[in-house]
Amino acid sequence: MNKKILVVAPDYPYPPNHGGRVDVWKRMLVLKQLGYDLDLLVSVKEMPSPADAMKVSEVAGNIITVRRDGTWRSLAGWLPHQVMDRIGFSKVALTDHYDYVLIEGSPCEMVLKNPSLDADNIVLRVHNNEAHYFRKLASSTKKPVNALYYFLEFLRFSFSEFLLYKKIRHYLFISKDEYVSFLDQYKDKNAIFLPPAIEPPKDLPETAGQRVAGRVLFVGSLFMPNNRDGVLWYLNEVHPALKDVEGYKFVVAGNSKGESLSWLLDHPSFADIEFHDSPPDLSSLYRSASVFVNPMRFGAGMKVKTVEALCQGLPMVSTTTGTEGTGLQDGMHLYCTDDAGLFASRIRGMLTNRAQAETMVAAALDYIRKEFNVAEKLDMFLSGLAQETNKTETMRAAAE
Repeated sequence: MNKKILVVAPDYPYPPNHGGRVDVWKRMLVLKQLGYDLDLLVSVKEMPSPADAMKVSEVAGNIITVRRDGTWRSLAGWLPHQVMDRIGFSKVALTDHYDYVLIEGSPCEMVLKNPSLDADNIVLRVHNNEAHYFRKLASSTKKPVNALYYFLEFLRFSFSEFLLYKKIRHYLFISKDEYVSFLDQYKDKNAIFLPPAIEPPKDLPETAGQRVAGRVLFVGSLFMPNNRDGVLWYLNEVHPALKDVEGYKFVVAGNSKGESLSWLLDHPSFADIEFHDSPPDLSSLYRSASVFVNPMRFGAGMKVKTVEALCQGLPMVSTTTGTEGTGLQDGMHLYCTDDAGLFASRIRGMLTNRAQAETMVAAALDYIRKEFNVAEKLDMFLSGLAQETNKTETMRAAAE
């Protein structure tokens, strides 16, 4: 009989059109391929479309969808709004026994208060150090009301995550940096570095005749203030220094979730760039670009966009924030700098010295193939928990 896993997700995982969804969805696919039976408990603002629900039903047998609280009550109290907004996780009836519960981030911790939860092992997927993440968001937004909200979430997560880490023993870290830092502080915990389930190609993607010289691409969730800040920093500080490069064009693409894009549309340089709002498919944009940039200056966890772009065969220029948690090395796998002048110079070099750019991409792909073997790592981790559970049950039976 297959082992059964309850995946508890903060957002509907399909379509996988931003980093968090990509990570959850691809891990669900890996678990399914490994032979585990999956159920999904997920919070939503709006119910998924029938087509999206059908796609998820191919992977998860039982899908329990809980609407977020969406009221002022979720802003009150000492728990983070992101947690209280998913209070429904503590109330829904769970009728099955699970070998594992995979909690996809601390905003889903309310499931632990559910009296009907019956599981052998609780595993927390750490997408971000949420306290650090919201502190960075508070620094990146220009709106005082948003800054206050993010700062309050920072304070609340600082306390709630401290308590959560006392309750849970098993962890899967998306960020290598946060994994190392966590084990320094919590030496008694069982944790591994488990990057996103991104399958690097055996060979570089075929792009003959498709790449356009001078095209510099950014892809990111445009509703997130740290991505907006990065794009604006690039437009203000880097973009002007590259206008003399023959064929240069800055291409911005991402999911806006219907939020206002005035911050970009009203920018003086908007007429100079190419913009794609919520494109249904990114493959043609990746194939036509010559360089990918990640200019993020605030954030936490791992930036999935960085790894995905490298897997598309694109040389990378990034800020230090854009490479956090990946283990990728400056000068070996990509270029990494927070200095705007050097950032522009690195892009110029990538555009003009294609042989060097391709050498760095090849080195990055070798590293990703070695470190991002997610299926093997995840299967070994869960198998170890199962052995531990069986040993405990055997000892308990012998004592009785």
